[in-house]
Amino acid sequence: MPTSQRGVRPLLLSVALLFVAGTVTAEWVRNNAQASAAVRAGACDTIGVASMLVAYFEEMSVPKPFVVRQGTAFARYRREVRQKLLEKVSLSPLPGRIPLEVRRSVRLDHPWCTVRRVYYLLWPGVYASGLLYLPKELRERPAPAMLCPHGHWPNGNAFPDEQKRCLVFAKRGYVVFSPSQYHYEDLSIGVSNQTLHVWNNMRALDYLQSLPEVDTTRIGCSGVSGGGLQTQMLAALDERVKAATIVGMTCDFREILSPYRNHCRCNHFPGAMQFTDGPEISALALPTPVQYLTMNDWTYNFRRDNFPTVEKLYAVNGRPQAVDCVFWPSGHNYDVPKRERTYWWMGRWLCGEPPVETEKEPDEILTFPPATLMALATDPPVDALPENRVAEQISAVYEKVKHYRPARISGVAEWRSYRRQMVVKLRELLGEDAKLRRSASGPQRVARQEEEGLVIERFRSK
Repeated sequence: MPTSQRGVRPLLLSVALLFVAGTVTAEWVRNNAQASAAVRAGACDTIGVASMLVAYFEEMSVPKPFVVRQGTAFARYRREVRQKLLEKVSLSPLPGRIPLEVRRSVRLDHPWCTVRRVYYLLWPGVYASGLLYLPKELRERPAPAMLCPHGHWPNGNAFPDEQKRCLVFAKRGYVVFSPSQYHYEDLSIGVSNQTLHVWNNMRALDYLQSLPEVDTTRIGCSGVSGGGLQTQMLAALDERVKAATIVGMTCDFREILSPYRNHCRCNHFPGAMQFTDGPEISALALPTPVQYLTMNDWTYNFRRDNFPTVEKLYAVNGRPQAVDCVFWPSGHNYDVPKRERTYWWMGRWLCGEPPVETEKEPDEILTFPPATLMALATDPPVDALPENRVAEQISAVYEKVKHYRPARISGVAEWRSYRRQMVVKLRELLGEDAKLRRSASGPQRVARQEEEGLVIERFRSK
């Protein structure tokens, strides 16, 4: 399956990011002197337009209030946000769970496990694949399992550090599956990279649950960078994940969606920034135990700015021990100390191990040459099967339900009803309901909540 192109000029990126938040509103243009002057003049220079768009983006990307809710209020809110997220990634309703039609490569032998590539169906004619690490010695039957999505490393899930995490989990008695990461977008019908990522990981869970060796009630998920984003989204949307470790990812959207640099397009899915933000998405996993491993990247501020709210949310909902955050002064990676913290977290919640540090990672871990894992294939290769079509088949699947078709209107009442529906959709598309500040100076309130009779407000100064 192909990967979409990633080179985008800064100005074009600025414009694209605005569509994530909602297009420039008429109210904002009327109240912005620079924009109004440009509109009245009928033309403006490129730098002026870019400055205007950047200023608008900065306003629109102020983090949404992350309010601590309790009990039924939180459950109701979580249900609403989950539904909105599924709608934004075009997975509402979820696609039909067609048979997986599993196909397997030959096995590779490792001292701790066997490794093979497994193919499975996402949609009719669209296969995905991943690497299955099956332990030679299972400490329990059925055994706990780990889903290990990967990020943008050389050779994907064949990258040595990705292999090491999977191999050590297998040595510890976990059945491990590392799904390959695919990219595909067709935004005209609502298909983004997150459509593919979320559904791919849900189907990977389906595959893990189909294995007789797996205890379906004890499946964890961990990943770094793009794999961390996949872990965050999956734990938020699928309750089959019973413990999660998000590495090098959770932060406010504005930390990674910048007009001045191009972050991976996986993070850019339309509409989410209108109603939520990264830290709140991660906390939708509650009551699932979630661990955050942060470092000197865009997660640098998470422990200070966001984790206290997550911690409070878990505490008021009776799960104070089910959340963990550790910062390392390191680069963007999933090195030994972070992996060991992950093994401890999963052992605690999936295997009932005591809440103390457990065994360390072996000093020597034999990994496969990446080319060896990447060459694993079925016989005949899945790519050569006549029923396997290219990833663009996803668009054909979605066009059947998402493609615009003119409304059939037979009377005045139907026309008025249709018009009301379209006005609501148009207002949402144009961001007309966005509440933007009218002044470019002064502090901004970014959060408000009530607690024990007190109103607590959080401000950001310019």
